[in-house]
Amino acid sequence: MARALSNIASPDSLTWISNSTDVPGILKALEQLHHEARRDNGDGPGAVTEAAAINLIVYSRDRDQLTEAAALTAELSRRHPSRSILFQPVEDAADSLAAEVTAVAVVIPGTARQVCCEEIAVIGNGSFSEQMHSIVQPLLIPDIPTFVWWRGEPPFESETYRRMRRLAARMIVDSVGFRQAFGELATEIRLCQEMRCVLSDLAWRRLETWRDLIAQFFDPPDMRPYLDQIESVHVHTDGHGYPTEAVLLLSWLGSRLGWSIHEPIRGSQVSWRGSFTDGSRVIDCLVLHVPAVSPATALTDLGEIRINAGSAHFWLSSSPGGASVIFRIDVGGRAIAESSIGLNAPSLLQLLSSELESLHGDRVYEEAVLLGAGAAR
Repeated sequence: MARALSNIASPDSLTWISNSTDVPGILKALEQLHHEARRDNGDGPGAVTEAAAINLIVYSRDRDQLTEAAALTAELSRRHPSRSILFQPVEDAADSLAAEVTAVAVVIPGTARQVCCEEIAVIGNGSFSEQMHSIVQPLLIPDIPTFVWWRGEPPFESETYRRMRRLAARMIVDSVGFRQAFGELATEIRLCQEMRCVLSDLAWRRLETWRDLIAQFFDPPDMRPYLDQIESVHVHTDGHGYPTEAVLLLSWLGSRLGWSIHEPIRGSQVSWRGSFTDGSRVIDCLVLHVPAVSPATALTDLGEIRINAGSAHFWLSSSPGGASVIFRIDVGGRAIAESSIGLNAPSLLQLLSSELESLHGDRVYEEAVLLGAGAAR
């Protein structure tokens, strides 16, 4: 390898690197590193075991993304003891399989017990770039859950992706930037359900704070009647391309309130418009790309949300720099609630850690995507 991928390395770690190897060679290296770890730590109460809790597979075509993922999986292993396998395909190269294996003893919090966590970084060059499944599967620890984090837009119909889905208990993607996000995600949710796999979307996880704040608008009993009077929702975004997060948020709101698609959300690079219906009432939805007026928060590319419901107006607007959001309710032209709420944007590490804590699907997300597939068609 031109440069090391692993970030799990420390003075207490053990590493093996080869620019030309095969799967048996990687397995032999793992066995050797385990033997050395047990020898170095002895057989006492703090003896090293191999009891990882999960397998974590990371796929990326981008070397910098994979290097970032290596740092993240190293830190994740301290929260979720794991065997991490990072795979990068490089088609335009001579056939070879390069690998770096690192093992480190991680102390389980509150105990003297140490678990041997491993990070296996693999570069599949040439024909090996199409052999991810046959390379990765023998490296998995059996009888524990396997999570797959696919960086970038997945080729959902490719054989490589399909085979990874068959291995996984949970597939993790980030739909921001997908060309046809909602139709693809709706199909993928159905396929995952058929295979007893769960689809996770980091874009959905990042919207959690915004969803919570919108729900807080209508927590007071005297605000709830306005849910049946919503006539328009306007969203400002600082993103580029199709406003996936904005449409996902609108679809979440619509799915919770029982709305149906009236007009699909369509537009250009600066504005998108569509509408939902609730009985005879039409709810106009407008998404504007307004970077100068509403800078995006560090949390998402959302900058502002306005919900208009009869005489009431509900408003969330990010502050300059995105450290906080203004929460405001006006009724009859008078502000009845206004506050500045700090935003503690979760890091990518925190988002991923949350995804590794459960094997259950998110029905609310799935329903939002299904409505979004109609809204974005």
